[in-house]
Amino acid sequence: MVVSLGFAALFALMAFEEVSWFQRQIGFATPEAIAARNWQGEFNLHNFHTDITELALYSGTGAFLLLLPLLRESEVARWPMVRVVAPFLPDRTVAAVSAPMLVFTYSHWTLLPVQAAFWTGLAVCAAFARSSATRRETLLWSALAIWVGMGQLTMLALGPTKLMVFDSSEYRELFTSIGLAMYAFRQSRTCSA
Repeated sequence: MVVSLGFAALFALMAFEEVSWFQRQIGFATPEAIAARNWQGEFNLHNFHTDITELALYSGTGAFLLLLPLLRESEVARWPMVRVVAPFLPDRTVAAVSAPMLVFTYSHWTLLPVQAAFWTGLAVCAAFARSSATRRETLLWSALAIWVGMGQLTMLALGPTKLMVFDSSEYRELFTSIGLAMYAFRQSRTCSA
């Protein structure tokens, strides 16, 4: 119950972070002290000292949505201390719907942890392709790995021609949200079963 409430609080915080656009709809002005330190002048945390908070957000969600599903299927998940939390770890389905977020790193590509998260996520796609039980799943994970690799190359090559640099991070946050929603859906089905 404590783990579930912790995740609920974390996801609520993330959801409220992503609705900062709503402040413009209702005419809420960002206080000057926050607007001066916020990248987009919004009332949210993830654009406050952007490099630090977004780095933590992207690295953390990358590990949670892509690396932990691989851990869930590894020998480590059978260790007594890990076995207790293993049911709360995301699964392959969550990783599959989250994988597209790896492509949208152009505006943060110069940061080593973002690059590490990309390469780790790409390795996870390849590992799932190798360990898939069916040909269809092998094709899915292979296609995801190729799409992520080619997508990243395209973003790096064409990134300077984009109209607004932060667009890539907004798409990344979209796929992060989809991955977290899938995680919540999968957990709710597990709990109700």
